[in-house]
Amino acid sequence: MGVDRGVDSVLTMLRPQKHALTVDDVQRTGGRQGVYAFRARLANHENRHGQQPERINAERVRRDCRERD
Repeated sequence: MGVDRGVDSVLTMLRPQKHALTVDDVQRTGGRQGVYAFRARLANHENRHGQQPERINAERVRRDCRERD
């Protein structure tokens, strides 16, 4: 039994705020290995350069917003 690439063949149910990648999305990441690498970076809280971004300080953001108002 073959599988037609790009043709949905599995019925799925997604919860709100869940995401699914299109075939084009997967191809743009470099294929399945690119998706796996992307997910690994997310799990490690890394950006595309392998660096960990600065953590957002919620209190500092609230203070800055109050100062602007």
